[in-house]
Amino acid sequence: MFLKLLKYDIRSVWRIWWIAAVSLPALSVVGALAMRIFTESIDDPDGAVIIPIFALLLGIGCIFAIALSFVLTMVLVYLRFYKNLYSDEGYLTFTLPVSRREIFFAKTVNAFIWYAIHFVLLICCGLIFFLIVPPSENGKLLNTVVFELLGNLVRSIFESNGLWMIPIFLVAIFILIVYALYSISFYHLCITIGAVIAKKMKLLAAVGVYYAVSSALSLFLQIVFIFAVPVYINGMELYVNTESVFDTGGITFFLLLIVAMFFSALALTMYGLTQKLIDRKLNLA
Repeated sequence: MFLKLLKYDIRSVWRIWWIAAVSLPALSVVGALAMRIFTESIDDPDGAVIIPIFALLLGIGCIFAIALSFVLTMVLVYLRFYKNLYSDEGYLTFTLPVSRREIFFAKTVNAFIWYAIHFVLLICCGLIFFLIVPPSENGKLLNTVVFELLGNLVRSIFESNGLWMIPIFLVAIFILIVYALYSISFYHLCITIGAVIAKKMKLLAAVGVYYAVSSALSLFLQIVFIFAVPVYINGMELYVNTESVFDTGGITFFLLLIVAMFFSALALTMYGLTQKLIDRKLNLA
């Protein structure tokens, strides 16, 4: 049943999200070509002024559209979450022969899948920009030097961290995952609290809860930051002063691991609170 729930959630988002899947690569190509025209036009003192200005504005517009596209994914995912659980559809959803825990888990997995897909799409858009914007030495459209630059970057990171590069890379990936789960759990919690405390205008209540919880989290993070600063400073002093690749990599891994554990704790706490509210406090009346 879980797979069926997940399938319907994915289908619901895909009905509109496919527009982003098609339009973002196209916007990347248009924006990259515009920025390339701009970079080549400013080197021509005899060229028209209007062309580089128009190309620059077009390129910036495409970049902003691509950056803001993630909002579309969030709206589709969380609107599905709200309508399927807390609107009139909720009466039907909670009569399905499946536990509320499984329903909520399916919503979380669905959100994570779309976060991951959109992240990969943004990476592809970034590669398109890096391949097209810099003029190619041989006059071709694509500038493959970007791959050489990426290789040099990876090599320099490996040289500064040694064999610690592998665990550092793994914990960095883990941070991306747990931060995505933290973000998902945060929005789910805000929407759920809004649905619990309000009988009408639940979305408006969820927005108010979002700002209240954000303020509380901001205060909490400031307190944590105050206590974490001495540890961070000491770690950075060791990082700067050490000449050992082993020590440098170990310090980097340790600092990243602390970040990963912190966001993991937040994500698990918010997920548990949301599940408890769904199980015991939710009232669709």
